[in-house]
Amino acid sequence: MDGRTRKPGPDPGVLLRVSEHFLLRRHYEDCRKYALQAQQINPNFTGVTEILAVADVLLAAKPRTSTTTLPDWYEIMQVDRFSQNAYQIRQKFYYLYGILNPSNNKFPFADEAFDTLRDAWFVLSNPVKKVEYDDLLKKLLDNDENLNGKRDDFAFWTVCPYCYYVYEYPRVYLECCLRCPNEKCSKAFTCVEIDRPSVEVIKEGRYICTGFLPVGLQNGNWNPYVPLSNEQVNANVNVNGSDDAGKFVEMMMMMMMMMMMMMMMMTVVLMVLRSRVINRLM
Repeated sequence: MDGRTRKPGPDPGVLLRVSEHFLLRRHYEDCRKYALQAQQINPNFTGVTEILAVADVLLAAKPRTSTTTLPDWYEIMQVDRFSQNAYQIRQKFYYLYGILNPSNNKFPFADEAFDTLRDAWFVLSNPVKKVEYDDLLKKLLDNDENLNGKRDDFAFWTVCPYCYYVYEYPRVYLECCLRCPNEKCSKAFTCVEIDRPSVEVIKEGRYICTGFLPVGLQNGNWNPYVPLSNEQVNANVNVNGSDDAGKFVEMMMMMMMMMMMMMMMMTVVLMVLRSRVINRLM
């Protein structure tokens, strides 16, 4: 013994209260982070399992694709997607049912998570509804993948180097100098293409780089990602793969030529008027 006292570790009770704090604000990922830390210190600590179940279900209930709000019932039930194991689905439901039951679980939004779980069970426990849901989910996932592929051909992502807002623009604006749409910035910058962020990153509005962390990013509602809407993409990208971007550039060139012709005509008129004025003065 060297006589030095060991610094006490974090109290799981404090971590659980911090986790509940984030749950109240619907910051489910931060809620899970501190709940898992409490669980590592004491796996049997009262309340950890319950708050994790609430956060997991509500986090899973958030739409995971950019084209639909259809919930992923499999992720909510914590089973493999398109699982055909009815026994596993039933066992998982009974397990979560006991943990999320509001009569036992007093954490915020436990009733909401409980109702979401029952909705998932209503679909996945019915063979007919499950088949219909599986077909719909597959179509939506395939459509989302195809749309993302078309978006890469039609659009690109860039970042304003002054306010760090990240924008998705039609590819015709690549390497162009544009004004930042952020009203608090409004500075001109050159659109340089960057890697496309994932759907989860766009929704959560989080930077992956830990070297840059704006104040309020973790606890506020600030989201610096501004993607094109699906309506904008569908309006500019069709299944036949026609080059709408090329048509847009062609139209812009024609407009510029018309403007140049008008300027030339105005120049000629001004020269004629100038010559007449000079003749009268002489």
